[in-house]
Amino acid sequence: MEGSSFEGDCEFSSPQTLVLVGRKGNGKSATGNNILGTKIFKSERRSSGVTSTCGLKSTILKDGRRISVIDTPGIDINYGNFCMICCRISNNGESFICYLFYVCDKTHAGILSSCVDTEFAEEIINMVIGNGIHAFLVVLSVRSRFSKEEEAAISRLLSFFGSKVYDYMILVFTGGDYLEKDDETLEDFLHDCPEKLKEILSLCENRCVLFDNKTEDQTKRSDQVEKLFSIVNMVSIKNDGKLYNNEMFTEWKVISIF
Repeated sequence: MEGSSFEGDCEFSSPQTLVLVGRKGNGKSATGNNILGTKIFKSERRSSGVTSTCGLKSTILKDGRRISVIDTPGIDINYGNFCMICCRISNNGESFICYLFYVCDKTHAGILSSCVDTEFAEEIINMVIGNGIHAFLVVLSVRSRFSKEEEAAISRLLSFFGSKVYDYMILVFTGGDYLEKDDETLEDFLHDCPEKLKEILSLCENRCVLFDNKTEDQTKRSDQVEKLFSIVNMVSIKNDGKLYNNEMFTEWKVISIF
């Protein structure tokens, strides 16, 4: 699958907007690159992760679909407080999540306002307004067991966005090459996963997909992305075409959730 990346205004309408959420090192940025069909997000194969601010990138696929992906900084529950800034804007009575920003070190809270790139926030607003969020992609890795800390991070994140987010959630498991090496399937992995992860899967109606972000096989890359898009379409049908929005955010907020 190939896509032509672009930034700024575009004549195409109704893009599908996806938000990547997950722990550092789980492969969010690499997943975003595979969805877009081009290496546009900075990605490194190391556990420390590289995304420190929110990024929005878009592409037009060969079939004319316009895809926008928001890559958020990795949740790192091992270092100090976890804070989030969100902006809510209104357009004809509808509210849209426009900007996400994480601070993992409590000492940074005092300079938080200087960290916010308002021009960047406005860019995201311009790209997202009128469209909303089609799906939240929670990126997990099959290389590591679903931990209590990861469970807590997701629970906090979900409580912040509200339970309605479950209706828009898809779990993306990275590390397909790891399972393939051991001749295992995603179903095998999930059969033995912790009960809490099974509970989360149940709440999002078992919407999940396996990604191998290391493969050079273009057919395999295309197939896994198309499977994801088919699930995104299922989300849209389930929600009668209504996109995710949240009335909780009426202004810029800094909220400590750890």
